Amino acid sequence: MARSTSQSNLFDIDVRGRDLYVRDGTGFTDTGMDLKADEKYIIEFRNIDWSTDTFDLYVDGNRLANGASFQNSASAFDKIQMQMDTRTSGETGTATFDDVGYGGSETVTYEEGPTEDFEDGTIQVNESGWNPDWSGDTGNLSLSDSNSISGSHSASLSSNDGSSNVYASTDYQSNVTSVSFDFRATNQTGAELDEGQVQLQTNAGEEVVQVEFEDSGIVKGFDGTATDTGHTWSEQTTYNVEFVIDWTSETHDIYLNGEQIANDWAFKSSASGFSRFVVASDTASSGNSREVLVDNIEAGTLDATAAVSGRVVTTDGTGVPDGTVVEAYGVRESNINTSDAQTLEERAAEIRDEMQSFDPEQIGWNPDLALTGGDGKFQNSDAKYVAMHEPGDWALERYTDSPDLSNPILTADEGEDVILSVWDPNENPLVQDGLENGLYGTVDDNTDIQIKQLDYSGSVVNTRTVSTSGTYNTQWPADDHDYARVSLPPGFYRVSAEGSSVSYVVTVGDPEELTQSITNDLQSDANELTDRAQYITDLMSDEKVVELTTTTYTENGESGQFGFSEVPSDVNVVAVQAYSPSAKEYQIDDPANASIQDLREVAALDTYNGSFVVTPRARDLAVPSSDNTVKAVELDSSPFMNPSRFENKSAFLEELFSNSSFADQFDEYLDTSEEERTQIRDRLENIKDQNTRLQDRYQELLERQYNGTEPDTQEQIRLLRQTISELEGACPKNIHYHAARRPLQLKPLPNIN
Repeated sequence: MARSTSQSNLFDIDVRGRDLYVRDGTGFTDTGMDLKADEKYIIEFRNIDWSTDTFDLYVDGNRLANGASFQNSASAFDKIQMQMDTRTSGETGTATFDDVGYGGSETVTYEEGPTEDFEDGTIQVNESGWNPDWSGDTGNLSLSDSNSISGSHSASLSSNDGSSNVYASTDYQSNVTSVSFDFRATNQTGAELDEGQVQLQTNAGEEVVQVEFEDSGIVKGFDGTATDTGHTWSEQTTYNVEFVIDWTSETHDIYLNGEQIANDWAFKSSASGFSRFVVASDTASSGNSREVLVDNIEAGTLDATAAVSGRVVTTDGTGVPDGTVVEAYGVRESNINTSDAQTLEERAAEIRDEMQSFDPEQIGWNPDLALTGGDGKFQNSDAKYVAMHEPGDWALERYTDSPDLSNPILTADEGEDVILSVWDPNENPLVQDGLENGLYGTVDDNTDIQIKQLDYSGSVVNTRTVSTSGTYNTQWPADDHDYARVSLPPGFYRVSAEGSSVSYVVTVGDPEELTQSITNDLQSDANELTDRAQYITDLMSDEKVVELTTTTYTENGESGQFGFSEVPSDVNVVAVQAYSPSAKEYQIDDPANASIQDLREVAALDTYNGSFVVTPRARDLAVPSSDNTVKAVELDSSPFMNPSRFENKSAFLEELFSNSSFADQFDEYLDTSEEERTQIRDRLENIKDQNTRLQDRYQELLERQYNGTEPDTQEQIRLLRQTISELEGACPKNIHYHAARRPLQLKPLPNIN
């Protein structure tokens, strides 16, 4: 628990049996979390607001209490108390506490050594205590009670004779990396050369770092020479100052009231530690008297640095649902090596990119691959090959006139069916029908097709075999040609005829716009980590990359908030990604161990027909930083979703669009959700766009009934129905429709309010 100086409790947690309670101004509240014996838990009181007397409770990065009230009003806490009480049960047990620290943008674990708050009512002069040095002037070192900075006492250094330059120092003998203190001066003399000053010195009296409160109102530090920080100060005002020191590079930062005012400034003298904490007051230029106060001197070692926080939103700016998993991956620059031409920052950025970007060379993806023509892959194949087309190329969309297979595709549009067919280049008849004359060889009706789903490094994560169950009839020469109509989630795929040595890589969706998630546990179809997942796992095992996980929450009415409070000090940038099933009841229930693999498992459930909220790519965020925005999108499929599950994800339009007549198709669906109506409208729009007669007739009806304005979705469906029904006779009769034809994917909207 945290307690104020008056020993009043401010906030605490209680473990009763296995239940974790938080105690605030209203009493004890069950957090809903059950603790296990011999398990380690990271407990944090965050967002402590001394103006509103409220705080948040986090356990293992997950917020369990939001805006809980203090038990007693206070402006600060002075003590952290830990206790164990087994009086009720009479049993024995052990509670272990470790890494107890506190801080603001930085978490500091303070050593037991040099600290001083003067609350014992004494200030020891000489004999290894404070050593005043008047240097011929008149000064006084004492405790100030009536004018103390905090508590009952502060150290007071006064210059009295109107021409004083006085010092007081105390021995520390320390190489800690953080020294903080409170400072106040009773008056400003107005003389530019008069100043109050705090220094860290070596045992020989060499000044290492310092801060100067000049009486002109300027705050200065030292960076090769006395340097203006750009900040000012006022008399009778208390300032908290912190030196953050890097003894290796001999540089330091200065913080004033928590705000950084100096970054990587050079030492005044070379040193590997400091021995003296020095307070000085100089009024020699003005001839005035002045009192300088210091208090709450603390020295510590930085254990973890700045926090990163922000908000995950969808494309319309709405926060994602509470409980959405947020991951941060940071490269620990102290543990990586660079080439001669690289900086640590450049190598860290390269590693972050390597963890998520697809590698065209490893995948085998060539967007310029020639498939047809004299130099094309098909004509130079000596074994069966697979060709991919849009349905319209096979004249499989209604009201398209004739097939044309002369332009096979490498990239299919996301969310659209593709037609796959097997061709035998060793069979090339003298007379080809209107379908086969588009490619080299003849259609093979008896060979299955293998589709291998690839991750970003080319590892196979799923293998699917499909049969050519659809048939297209040509009229002259009369022949039947089989094909497979399939639907695939976005990604990279290697396609081949079963048993053939000829294969190549195709994509569904624009390769540059595919979701690129960091996946450290993605498994191949051989139940082994993919090469990319193994690479990331090795980076983490070697402590070159750290992974942090939390979940989103709502604050001040805005959902999607997230925060990481313990980013290691050698991480300067984190790559942040977020993901979740859109349906709340399917949200990941173990965020601490969450991964993209969890989405794949949800997507594989027969009971889940929803969508997914995913960041298209992890966003780099500076450390420390706040008020960041990370954008997520809603997808029909999870990253690396099993293609077979995607094919069968929604069957409700299958029957709807496999019927040969549109005249009376849609009455029962007009009262469904707006999203389902939109998908019906879009499918009908696609049919309309395949035929100029349909386009002309639809536009004519639109002008006549709505003066060219856009009606609502239901009315658009009605107009499209009327248009297609009137021209029903234009449907070609040489198409057999099969169950292999995929309907549009249906998904509920995510609950993001």
